[in-house]
Amino acid sequence: MVQPVDHQVLGPGQVQLKKRPQVVVYPQSDDCFVLEDPVRGKFFRLGAVEYQFFARLDGQRTVREILAELASNHGTTALNEQEALGMAEWFVEQELADTHASRSAGQQAQQSRRAQRGRRFAWNPLFIKTRMGNPDRMLDRLLPMCRLAFSWPAIMVWFLVVSSACLQVVTRTDRLAQESVGILAPQNWIQLLLVWVMLKGIHECAHGVACKAWGVPVREWGVMWVLASPMAYVDATAAWRLPEKWCRIAISMAGMYAELFLAAVAAWVWICLDRGLMSHLCYQVMITAGVSTLVFNANPLMRFDGYFVLSDLWEVPNLSVLAQRNISYFLRKFVWGLPASKPSVARAKRWGILVYSVLAWIWRITMMLGLIVAAQRMFWGAGTILAILTTVMWLGVPVLRGAIRIWQGKEQACSWIRLATVASTLSLVASAAFFWIPWPVGISAPAIVEGQNDAVLRARSPGFIRRILVTNDQEVQAGQVVMVLENDALDQELQDLQLQIAQIVSRRDELLDQGDLAAEQSQHRFQEALEKRFHERTRDCQQLAVKAPRAGRVWGPSLNDRLGTFVEAGTELMRVLDHEKQVRISVHQDDGEYFRAILGRDTWVSPRSGVAFPARLVEVQPHASVQVFDSQLTALEGGPLAVQPRPSHAPVNGQQAGPEHELLAPRLVAIAQVPAGIEAAPYGMVAQVSFYAPHDTVGRHLIRSMQEWIDGRLGR
Repeated sequence: MVQPVDHQVLGPGQVQLKKRPQVVVYPQSDDCFVLEDPVRGKFFRLGAVEYQFFARLDGQRTVREILAELASNHGTTALNEQEALGMAEWFVEQELADTHASRSAGQQAQQSRRAQRGRRFAWNPLFIKTRMGNPDRMLDRLLPMCRLAFSWPAIMVWFLVVSSACLQVVTRTDRLAQESVGILAPQNWIQLLLVWVMLKGIHECAHGVACKAWGVPVREWGVMWVLASPMAYVDATAAWRLPEKWCRIAISMAGMYAELFLAAVAAWVWICLDRGLMSHLCYQVMITAGVSTLVFNANPLMRFDGYFVLSDLWEVPNLSVLAQRNISYFLRKFVWGLPASKPSVARAKRWGILVYSVLAWIWRITMMLGLIVAAQRMFWGAGTILAILTTVMWLGVPVLRGAIRIWQGKEQACSWIRLATVASTLSLVASAAFFWIPWPVGISAPAIVEGQNDAVLRARSPGFIRRILVTNDQEVQAGQVVMVLENDALDQELQDLQLQIAQIVSRRDELLDQGDLAAEQSQHRFQEALEKRFHERTRDCQQLAVKAPRAGRVWGPSLNDRLGTFVEAGTELMRVLDHEKQVRISVHQDDGEYFRAILGRDTWVSPRSGVAFPARLVEVQPHASVQVFDSQLTALEGGPLAVQPRPSHAPVNGQQAGPEHELLAPRLVAIAQVPAGIEAAPYGMVAQVSFYAPHDTVGRHLIRSMQEWIDGRLGR
């Protein structure tokens, strides 16, 4: 009896592999072949070089013999031994080929257990995949209703709607940026989750319906959880059997096609509406279906829709595998000091694939760092644990795998001297970037120009603004009437009080004539109360004529636009300014140390339109506050600061009525003096104060910028 030979005890080049007979091959071009395993419903794409190797796996020749034949026929374009052994191992893992030993039931079970352990070992807490079954029947029912969406008239309508919406949104970038502040705040999470689930469900259904339209089955769908956010997916790999690449590209773009149309419709509704719940929902749909689709789904550096479109356009199957091989070649040769050979790539596409490899590697690292920082900022303590666990899985697991392979003798030991040198150099560069190398970009904060000794004129009584007797920058004298309010209810109350007082006087005379002194005294006290109230209301009527408390220059935001509007008592109407100006700055708490470091030095004040001018920083208040010191800086009036309604209309600074909104997060207030004679600093001008931060470094700036962006979207 002949015992089966286990390929694990033979030399790697002596293994005899045989491709499985159930595997079906679909040639798509000279450089691309698709393998289908109809038993498991899986598809795989191979390049010409890899397929030449796979096609010769007959179970009679060893891997080394096949490589010798390929080298004699194709020269340097053939696979090298290391690549061939890697491909052979991959063929066995994917059950596309087997050895004599792996055909036994015991070996197959052992391979299955190893594969399951490998999948558990590769688990990442930021990316969790949940399968939900086969959607083929549901897609068959959707196809008749959605087939028209893939017709040429529908594509023309799509182009007109999307392009016109883009042109309109581009002209409203200020409003777009303002409403993005706080979009990821916890109070918006439920809305965002519902919008996200709906859009991604439509996205993946569009892929599935497109597959059915071209006669391609869809065998699986499910949910991919990325940072606890659900992302639906459908298995559209069966589309690879289609010989025409434009059909495959259409299927890859179907999801973006549907989402961008929904984003365009939502953009038009958002443009037509001013504020409110519907406008906010449309904004969320527009951002989720538009921006996120372009940044992630259309991005070829990630294995989403854009990647498969680029792979088909470029006719380079397994583009990400080639990119990983390029990075692996670089790491093995220049970092680990191990023997390595370049991946076999057509000469015409070599440099393009090399650039793609570097960009994809940088993007992957950036995304992982961004997700780690986002997890830490979004989920507080649990986020820190999740970030640590992800870092261990991302960096520690590959290192552990490499060490195990070296210990088992499957991998040659690396050059420890070179590895230590490279690691030390990278650590030194990272430390220098974080602690020593300065970042050239300065700190900035929103601000407004005002007088140093402003006299704020507030409404003493509620009423409608009927007359405005001054204009901005007009000189006034102390006691001069600058505005007149009108309150018909107050006038009517005065008339009623006068009538009641006259009636009581007449009633008292009658009681005196009757000799009822007790009743007369009671009416007298009532008369005194009415007269006191009459005097108070008379004073309120007199205060409807707003007077300047001192001489100076008048200024008020949108002064002429307020004619005919109703104001409550305590509402700021205008200010009387002196000739000395200052800049009041709203400072993020994390930037307080940088502002304090330049006290007594000049900063640059940049208006929205006009020439920048210097101002000397003279004060940084020690405590942060949520109080809004000027509404022009808030998002309600086009400013950068996010606000929320105050929980109660409590007194503010001793006033019985104050601003109805407060900042989402406490901010510091800084003051900078404007030199005399600066004409480019009109009162009430909104600007940005900026300066170079001498203590900031490259590493600190990048981390802080990422945290601030996430906090801004979270509304903190």
